Amino acid sequence: MPLKELFDEGLYVASRLMEANNRHDALTVLQLLAENEAFGDVRMMACINCALVSGYLGNVDDALAWYDRAIAIEAAHATRFAARRKAGYLAEIGRNDESLALYMELLSGPLPPEEAEQIRAAIDALDGPAA
Repeated sequence: MPLKELFDEGLYVASRLMEANNRHDALTVLQLLAENEAFGDVRMMACINCALVSGYLGNVDDALAWYDRAIAIEAAHATRFAARRKAGYLAEIGRNDESLALYMELLSGPLPPEEAEQIRAAIDALDGPAA
C-alpha cells in the first residue's frame, strides 16, 4: 500500500475511533502516524489531530506539545495552519494573552494574505463583540 493511502487509512481509523468515543485508541493511531517520519510533512496533520484529542482528554500540556511539533514540521512551508490552531486553542482554554502573542508573532512574519486576514479576524474575536 502506498504511504499516502496508508496515512489516509490511519486518519480514517482514528476518526472512526473518535466517533465511537475511543479517544485513547484514536490518539494511539494518530501518534503512530505523527511519529513515522516516512510520511513526511503530512505528519503535521496527525500532530494537530493528536493535539485535538489530547485536548479532549484534558491533557493541555500534551496538546500544546503536539501543536509545537506540528509547528516545527510546517516551518518549511508558507502556511501557518498549525500555529493558528494553537493560538485558537490557547484562546479556547482562556489563555488569551498567549493566544494574542502568538497571533501577533505570526502577523510579524511572511504570510499568505488570506491567512493574515484570518488571523486579524481571530484577534478581533479575542477582543469580544463590539460595544
